[in-house]
Amino acid sequence: MPTATIRTPKFKICLLVSAGFGNSDASVFSRLLRKSYRTPAVFPFCDQFNAVVRSIDSPIAMAQYQCSISNAITNTIFCITMSAVGFWVPAHADAVDGFSHPSFFGQNWTVTSLFTDNMVLQRQIHGPKGTRIPQTSIRGTAEAGTQVTLSRIPDWLSKNPLSTTADASGNWEIQVESFDPQPNDAGNSFQLILNVHGGVPASKSVLNVSYGDVILCSGQSNMALNLHPIYDNDTIIAEAVHPEIRLFYVAAQGSATPETHVPSAWVQTTPQTIVQFSAICYLTALELQRLRYPTGERPVLGLIGSAVGSTDIQSWMSPAMLERARTSCWAPSGESPPAALPPSESHNPVGGTNASLLYNAMIHPLLTYSISAILWDQGENNAHYCSALQYNCLFSTMLTAWRVAFGSSGADIPIVYAQLGSYDARGNVSTIRFAQAITLPANQGWFTNISGRIPVANAGVAPTFDLLSPDPEGIRFPWIHCRNKTAVGRRFALQLVKLQRGLASDAVWEGPHVVQANVTMSPDHMPQVHIDFSQSALRIGQSYGSRVGCTSSTSPFEVANHRGVWLPATAAVRTMASASRVVVTPLSPVAGPWVAAVRYNVKDIVDCVLYNAHGLPALPFQVPLPWNAPY
Repeated sequence: MPTATIRTPKFKICLLVSAGFGNSDASVFSRLLRKSYRTPAVFPFCDQFNAVVRSIDSPIAMAQYQCSISNAITNTIFCITMSAVGFWVPAHADAVDGFSHPSFFGQNWTVTSLFTDNMVLQRQIHGPKGTRIPQTSIRGTAEAGTQVTLSRIPDWLSKNPLSTTADASGNWEIQVESFDPQPNDAGNSFQLILNVHGGVPASKSVLNVSYGDVILCSGQSNMALNLHPIYDNDTIIAEAVHPEIRLFYVAAQGSATPETHVPSAWVQTTPQTIVQFSAICYLTALELQRLRYPTGERPVLGLIGSAVGSTDIQSWMSPAMLERARTSCWAPSGESPPAALPPSESHNPVGGTNASLLYNAMIHPLLTYSISAILWDQGENNAHYCSALQYNCLFSTMLTAWRVAFGSSGADIPIVYAQLGSYDARGNVSTIRFAQAITLPANQGWFTNISGRIPVANAGVAPTFDLLSPDPEGIRFPWIHCRNKTAVGRRFALQLVKLQRGLASDAVWEGPHVVQANVTMSPDHMPQVHIDFSQSALRIGQSYGSRVGCTSSTSPFEVANHRGVWLPATAAVRTMASASRVVVTPLSPVAGPWVAAVRYNVKDIVDCVLYNAHGLPALPFQVPLPWNAPY
């Protein structure tokens, strides 16, 4: 598995040739970048007669070789040859912008990597707190004192271009205010021209720029997973003709210091460009279009995919965030804060225990860009060593800091995250699910009064624990990577629309919440727990894809006796006028005088679920008895 570093007179290029990676789930490369789980891959990008090749870290140390390609003609032959011999060229091969490399123009000046054709600028945001008018910063470098201007064609900026001057350190910034186009607005496609007036004048023009909603999608492997392993992938890929949905793919990479550029570019959605993009991110976008514009309008959406498998949350946090977490996340559990955050079992050199590496390389370069929402799917790696309150603290620290870093005042940017799916992790999955539940806003859920929790305002959760599926080879079940990403995308979209519109909790958007729980004695002297929920027309049914279904051994409900021993129980739904009641009865007599608590689906693998009429599940919970919701 050699790695060649190609040198040109213009800039250094890295080529990764991968052969025989096999089926290892530990391989970042195999999970994120290959068309299948077996295909050898090469990552050549041919742009402006230059082969710009990204080196992708893998868990296996690779020998490095150097070669020299001296001119543009040789570069072109190299690209054509590598494609011709059968190496797979990724869908984003045309998405690397040579402009992000200063020497491309022969002048020492740059502009943000996001300044490319098909760029999406964040439009005005109309939310429950009024209209927010974000500004997107176009940043770069040039010689000190150099004048930089930005013009639009047609109209708007063209008559009075925005202008700035590079400071003493050579940095410049131009802020572009948002606009509010209408769906299908024919005028919402324009050209931006950036002119650098110092030294040898130079310019960069980008076409098909539009205003729309920009969404950041991040996390680990379930967010990074592309369309190939998911259900109905052939149909979804074939129908992926959406010029109004633009994709910006951030390749897996780490850095010890904050970066300002990522070698990528905006592309329109086609069957060729979508194949390696995040399935959740794309399918959420499709569902957002259906929910927001059921009559068929197609507003512009800009999706930024920045996710890496087998990574801890610490990898996505800046040093400042980690320092805040270090002194506070372990305090609620009564432990002394460690000198460093605890080690992970991850063997991923890109992420894992390499704290801040992904934040520096894959988030920091995006911070000047205005966004409308954040989608997050992560937690599996932290399940190996984090308690619920520890992960809750890490998670809330990161989300709050990301909002500030992206220029949000307060909780303007809605955040939707996945609640972990079903797989066997010896009880650790349910711990992280609990942490994700208690991160929800203070006025939501059965966990409102849990001591030590840190809620995040304007956040929603997309449950995935009831979506079970085997791996593509049919060997592992349930697979840690849910393949029913269409359902996951729909749940993300439902929560995002709810948050963006400021809507109250409703069966259309999410599953039922617990309102109260009490204990009574049945005529045959068996204790019964009556649990009232916020919605009517509930049903108990098997999880999607479950091979077991609802049985006495997979019942979602359990009760605890006065000694704290959990016992299996049966459950029956009674529908009332505007709500539903679930009656839970222990399968065997309860030792002791009473039932002390009741819980629902506090387990790693969930086979039986309480659903509402729209097929949305109730989140797992555990409450003492008697109990009344404090909201």
